[in-house]
Amino acid sequence: MRKVLLISPYFPPLIYPDLHRVRMMLPYLPSNRWEPLVLSLDPYGDQGIKDDLLIQTIPPNLKVEFATFVPWHSKLVKSRPWRAIGMLAHAGNQIIEREKPDLIYFSTTMFSVMSLGPYWLKRYDTPYIVDWQDPWVSDYYSRTHTKPPGGHLKYGISQLLGQYLEPRVLRYTSHIITVSPSYPSMLQNRYPWLKDNQFTVLPFGGSSYDFERLADLAITNPVFDPNDGLIHWVYLGRFVEGMHYALASLFAAIEEHRQHEPEQWHGIRLHFIGTHYDVNAKDSPIQNLASTYNLSDIVREHPQRIPYMTALQTMSDSDGIIILGSDDQGYTPSKLYPCILSQRSIFAVMHENSSIVNIIKATNSGHVITFDDEPDPNSLVTQIKKYLPLFLSQSKSQPINTDWEKFNPYTAEYLTQQHTNIFNQYI
Repeated sequence: MRKVLLISPYFPPLIYPDLHRVRMMLPYLPSNRWEPLVLSLDPYGDQGIKDDLLIQTIPPNLKVEFATFVPWHSKLVKSRPWRAIGMLAHAGNQIIEREKPDLIYFSTTMFSVMSLGPYWLKRYDTPYIVDWQDPWVSDYYSRTHTKPPGGHLKYGISQLLGQYLEPRVLRYTSHIITVSPSYPSMLQNRYPWLKDNQFTVLPFGGSSYDFERLADLAITNPVFDPNDGLIHWVYLGRFVEGMHYALASLFAAIEEHRQHEPEQWHGIRLHFIGTHYDVNAKDSPIQNLASTYNLSDIVREHPQRIPYMTALQTMSDSDGIIILGSDDQGYTPSKLYPCILSQRSIFAVMHENSSIVNIIKATNSGHVITFDDEPDPNSLVTQIKKYLPLFLSQSKSQPINTDWEKFNPYTAEYLTQQHTNIFNQYI
């Protein structure tokens, strides 16, 4: 049995999307002859949203080591990644010296932590692989003239550090796994010395085991009553500026349709849940946008994120699921796969080059309307209006004829096997 050290700074009960890949791999690594070792930060030292039920999805007897998180009130170093890196380095040294793993795998968007890869390679001669979930160095905010998370100064400093560290991490990594097919060409354009055979595109995937657990947990979704006779559609996840075009087009199409068929919308409710990462968020940009389209009576925004297992129950209680795409064509929402596993119809408005367009179509899991880099608002609104009768008629009592054979490549079991095939090449 070979050993892989999984670097995932966030771990249950935290519900950060970062840990999604690692958490789903854990049950299937041993059957592929790899023993998982996990290095994370103490989840109870973080103020993020927690879901204690998520712990029940972790295999028993898993070897996990938690590094102590510098308190949030630290005034010397406010950046979470840089408060974490020293503690993770120290804990990682101890694990590597004790367990002697064959490989290290970084799966996180806490990018600076990946700089430990070259350090451990030099010190212990242990190869490492990185999971590229999002762009580290990006011109998205300057190109779109939108405000970056944390403000321009903080983001600018992180980008300068990224420009220094990113090439070093990529130069010495054994392999690069990406969630989006657009990332390899993006990185190769920046670093021509990267070769095609150094990349593998693997989506996040979904775990049916999570949904199987729902029946035992008896969770009540806090957003709506599934037995109130109304039709409830849900959008779950953060709402970012790049999604404004897709959402505004959807609202404009609904407003126009409603003017001609008002009675069809009496029993419809659209819920937008967890639209902020900030647990104390109070503003409601989606609700405000809905009011400009006279949709305040059917749109409900719940800015605070809800626990992961509760989100799955909310999907299962709904009549359908809305997915919004970004004007960044590399955007690949990991929530797609649990949305498909919920067996509720999906209504998506996406960039035409997003990888999830083909996935939804191939698996027959819903309806997708696309736009390009130079979208025509009137054209997109017209397209959406054509699909609204299907949107209105859908309910959870209607079976979704998902093609599960086509979905198999996106299951946690299959994707773990693909990971271990890559692992085997570099030990």
